[in-house]
Amino acid sequence: LFILSIASLGLMVLSGYTGQVSLGHAAFLAVGAYSHAWLLSQGLPWLLCIAGAVALSALIGLSLGLPAIRVSGLYLAMVTLAFAMLIEHVLGRWKSVTGGFNGLAVPDLVVFGINLSGLRPFYFLCLTSLVITLVALVNLMRGQTGRAFIGVRDSEAAAAGLGIWVAGYKVLAFVISAAVCGFAGALL
Repeated sequence: LFILSIASLGLMVLSGYTGQVSLGHAAFLAVGAYSHAWLLSQGLPWLLCIAGAVALSALIGLSLGLPAIRVSGLYLAMVTLAFAMLIEHVLGRWKSVTGGFNGLAVPDLVVFGINLSGLRPFYFLCLTSLVITLVALVNLMRGQTGRAFIGVRDSEAAAAGLGIWVAGYKVLAFVISAAVCGFAGALL
């Protein structure tokens, strides 16, 4: 529940604050989960794997956000849905990296020598992650970036008239949203 709450916070940045529709945000969860599992299988530390999953999800969000700023409404929803279908096929067929549709085995979660793979420790890890994500996004949305997002959502023409770089903030919303969903996927 906490992991899906983190993912919904990521979607809220895109849909709730900038008014962009996405039907394919589960793809960023998949990218975060598979990249985190793959990095773990390469022997990297857990925190570095989380950072790598978030960075890869943000990069893919950037690559989707750049062409997606040209469309809106139903067309944007179709683009994001097509993106999700593409990611599903790529991850499902790339068996050497992702294990295909069977997935990858993930080792027990050990951070700083502490085993967090039990239900209770993982619960508190996810709760802490949710609180940190929520506080970070609340602070972001109360600042200049959040006000720009709201301006873009309410009226793109008025926002552009006020000097807000509409295209840049739309892409930034995609990147932030993808990064947060990638983080949720890494925890998943």
